[in-house]
Amino acid sequence: MQVTQTTSQHAPKVSRASPAKAKPLVAAHRCFAMAVAIAASNWCAAQEAANTPAAPRDTITLQSGYFSVDYGNNVDYAQFVLEQSRGTERLARWVYEKNRDKFDSPTARTALFLSANAVNLLGNSFLAYHEWGHASRMEAGGQKAQFFTSFDAIDPTPSRSFLGYAGNMLFKFTGSTNVVDPKSTFKANNESGKALDAIVNGAGVNNEIFLAESNDEQYFLKGNGGVFGIFNSENRFAIAQYVTWGPDLPGNDMNNIARVYRQSGVDRNIQPDDLRKVNLLSAFSGAVVSDVLARRDFIVDGKIDAQPWLIKGFLVPNQYNYLSSRGITRKWVSGYAFNESLKIVGSYESVVRGDDYSEFGLGAYKDFGAWDAYAKVTGKDFDTLNLEAAASTFVAKDWKLGLKAYVWDSRSLLGERNTLDFSKNKTQQLSVALSYVY
Repeated sequence: MQVTQTTSQHAPKVSRASPAKAKPLVAAHRCFAMAVAIAASNWCAAQEAANTPAAPRDTITLQSGYFSVDYGNNVDYAQFVLEQSRGTERLARWVYEKNRDKFDSPTARTALFLSANAVNLLGNSFLAYHEWGHASRMEAGGQKAQFFTSFDAIDPTPSRSFLGYAGNMLFKFTGSTNVVDPKSTFKANNESGKALDAIVNGAGVNNEIFLAESNDEQYFLKGNGGVFGIFNSENRFAIAQYVTWGPDLPGNDMNNIARVYRQSGVDRNIQPDDLRKVNLLSAFSGAVVSDVLARRDFIVDGKIDAQPWLIKGFLVPNQYNYLSSRGITRKWVSGYAFNESLKIVGSYESVVRGDDYSEFGLGAYKDFGAWDAYAKVTGKDFDTLNLEAAASTFVAKDWKLGLKAYVWDSRSLLGERNTLDFSKNKTQQLSVALSYVY
């Protein structure tokens, strides 16, 4: 099966004039400077730890996948985006704990909260990861993709590196992804659904929603978190935001997806506003409630830590929506904490408007002290299973060496969003990481 869709553009969350062009070397320097700034802020936070309440532990990670220009790799950079956001959160926490007397009112604490999130917005790695989603699906379908830093001005030297592109996107709010050869066609698995354009057009918001899902899962597995970050949680509403902020933009992804759902027969009556309404129901999630309450506790009472919402060890379910070749899906995720070191997670994802299709997921996490391990399988049946596995161990004080492995099945919902090659049923991926734990 083939589709002729070759271009996808992202609707900016904030309107702004076309950005200036940036050379790849400048982009790399910006990205390096951003990483140094984050590391410095985290070091400062670590130095004050002895005099302040215990903070949730986070990481600064260097992964082998960061050096790849293979757009097919769609998962490693989620960790980069989350860690950048948490670095900003930790800086805000450090500022608060050093100057509690200056933040002794709800107004002052609100200002600090909004300032921390403004820094994350200006960093704009969220938008870079959105565009990476489009590029990764194009490349996995046999096309050659490139990033550009605005809709209107074509960068003569577009980046093929996520880190370079993220550096280029600092203080910019528009971006696009295009194929090098506009005559080339996207080729999906012959067992994919009928709405093939949705794989590429939906990949940007799918990546944003994946950030929210990944953040929520790590929040549950760690058992605690901070109160300053908002975009990681807000990303679960990426579909609704896109419909709201960019309905008239050329090449609008949600308009294209609704059209291809209708034309392919996946859902003959669906409109972009229907996608928005389905996505807004994701507000009924345990993580949304716990986030709101945690921010309320900080602004009103000055409480700095947050915990996931558990009832007798069970994680109150979270829900997410993804766009697939079979229609828009709803994914429920929950889990159970036997104790702080042993936890299981489970998921159920089904198409709610479109074809009759669903898949289950089950995983487990165990912290052994010096090392930890995580494994999860997801799929409709044994033949279409995806495997995610990770293990890490301390190799020195506050330093961990990690290994992650994936097996993606391109016929499945999860595999469709992450496979490296749609021409194969199964693709494998391996990543080695070194993390500083602070």
